Amino acid sequence: MITKQIASFSDYAKFISDECDEDNLLFRGQQRDWKLLPKVGRLCPYENNDLDKIECLMLDSFKKQAIPFLNRLPENDWDWLALAQHHGMATRLLDWTLNPFAAIWFVIEKPALENRLPICRIKRTMNRSNKWNVINTV
Repeated sequence: MITKQIASFSDYAKFISDECDEDNLLFRGQQRDWKLLPKVGRLCPYENNDLDKIECLMLDSFKKQAIPFLNRLPENDWDWLALAQHHGMATRLLDWTLNPFAAIWFVIEKPALENRLPICRIKRTMNRSNKWNVINTV
């Protein structure tokens, strides 16, 4: 993994202009000491089977509470999970964006006092094991 030190927003904008001209890139801004792990995996030190059960129970509860407030119901559980995550529920989903400036917002929104915060950049292609390839961190 390649790491690049960015000292200012203008450095970041120049890096994006110079290095990120491909259309198949995704970006994520997060704390340096976090692994690329969804919130549910960071909060819950359980086995995968337990996490599945916990997530299912939380999602069922979210659905029951959310239905009265929705104009249109999500079409499937993936859409429900995305909606629940954006209302604060810990899920297995990990947010990425096509917009490198949206990623930087998550870096500067709540800056850590001692940790520098990275932006992860990946290509939107999967390898044979259906895992994303992280190409660098800036």
